[in-house]
Amino acid sequence: MVRYGRIDARIKIAKGSNIITSFILMSDNGDEIDFEFVGTDTTVIQTNYFYKGEPVYNVNAMFFKVSVDLSEDYNIFTINWT
Repeated sequence: MVRYGRIDARIKIAKGSNIITSFILMSDNGDEIDFEFVGTDTTVIQTNYFYKGEPVYNVNAMFFKVSVDLSEDYNIFTINWT
Protein backbone atom coordinates (compact mmCIF):
# COMPACT_ATOMS: atom_id res chain seq x y z
CA MET A 1 0.00 0.00 0.00
CA VAL A 2 1.26 3.47 -0.93
CA ARG A 3 -0.24 6.48 0.83
CA TYR A 4 2.30 9.04 -0.35
CA GLY A 5 5.82 9.23 -1.70
CA ARG A 6 7.80 9.08 -4.89
CA ILE A 7 7.06 6.29 -7.35
CA ASP A 8 9.38 5.79 -10.33
CA ALA A 9 8.66 3.56 -13.31
CA ARG A 10 11.29 2.66 -15.90
CA ILE A 11 9.28 2.11 -19.09
CA LYS A 12 9.96 1.61 -22.78
CA ILE A 13 6.87 2.65 -24.72
CA ALA A 14 5.41 0.11 -27.16
CA LYS A 15 4.97 1.44 -30.70
CA GLY A 16 2.12 0.47 -33.04
CA SER A 17 -1.58 0.75 -33.78
CA ASN A 18 -4.06 -0.22 -31.05
CA ILE A 19 -1.32 -0.30 -28.37
CA ILE A 20 -1.50 1.65 -25.10
CA THR A 21 1.36 1.65 -22.59
CA SER A 22 0.37 2.86 -19.13
CA PHE A 23 1.63 3.46 -15.60
CA ILE A 24 -1.32 3.69 -13.17
CA LEU A 25 -1.79 4.08 -9.42
CA MET A 26 -5.29 3.24 -8.21
CA SER A 27 -6.78 3.12 -4.73
CA ASP A 28 -9.58 0.90 -3.41
CA ASN A 29 -12.01 3.85 -3.49
CA GLY A 30 -11.31 4.70 -7.15
CA ASP A 31 -8.70 7.44 -6.81
CA GLU A 32 -6.36 7.18 -9.79
CA ILE A 33 -3.19 8.81 -11.11
CA ASP A 34 -1.93 7.71 -14.50
CA PHE A 35 0.50 8.16 -17.36
CA GLU A 36 -0.62 6.79 -20.73
CA PHE A 37 1.12 6.54 -24.09
CA VAL A 38 -0.61 5.80 -27.40
CA GLY A 39 1.53 3.63 -29.68
CA THR A 40 0.77 5.65 -32.82
CA ASP A 41 2.42 8.80 -31.38
CA THR A 42 5.22 7.89 -28.99
CA THR A 43 6.22 11.54 -28.52
CA VAL A 44 3.15 12.41 -26.42
CA ILE A 45 2.68 11.75 -22.70
CA GLN A 46 -0.91 11.77 -21.40
CA THR A 47 -1.62 12.20 -17.69
CA ASN A 48 -4.85 12.16 -15.76
CA TYR A 49 -6.21 11.77 -12.26
CA PHE A 50 -9.59 10.81 -10.88
CA TYR A 51 -11.03 11.32 -7.42
CA LYS A 52 -13.30 8.64 -5.93
CA GLY A 53 -13.73 6.94 -9.28
CA GLU A 54 -15.30 9.89 -11.11
CA PRO A 55 -13.86 9.79 -14.65
CA VAL A 56 -13.64 13.49 -15.53
CA TYR A 57 -11.56 13.17 -18.69
CA ASN A 58 -11.84 16.75 -19.93
CA VAL A 59 -10.93 18.41 -16.61
CA ASN A 60 -7.76 16.82 -15.21
CA ALA A 61 -6.20 15.35 -18.35
CA MET A 62 -2.98 16.89 -19.65
CA PHE A 63 -0.92 16.17 -22.77
CA PHE A 64 2.82 16.78 -23.08
CA LYS A 65 4.68 16.72 -26.41
CA VAL A 66 8.33 15.67 -25.99
CA SER A 67 11.24 15.99 -28.42
CA VAL A 68 12.22 12.31 -28.37
CA ASP A 69 10.58 9.07 -29.47
CA LEU A 70 9.79 7.33 -26.17
CA SER A 71 9.78 3.93 -27.88
CA GLU A 72 13.50 4.15 -28.70
CA ASP A 73 14.80 3.55 -25.16
CA TYR A 74 13.75 3.13 -21.53
CA ASN A 75 12.71 6.31 -19.70
CA ILE A 76 11.94 6.99 -16.05
CA PHE A 77 8.54 8.49 -15.23
CA THR A 78 7.85 9.74 -11.71
CA ILE A 79 4.78 10.41 -9.61
CA ASN A 80 5.54 12.43 -6.49
CA TRP A 81 2.42 11.81 -4.41
CA THR A 82 2.15 14.29 -1.55
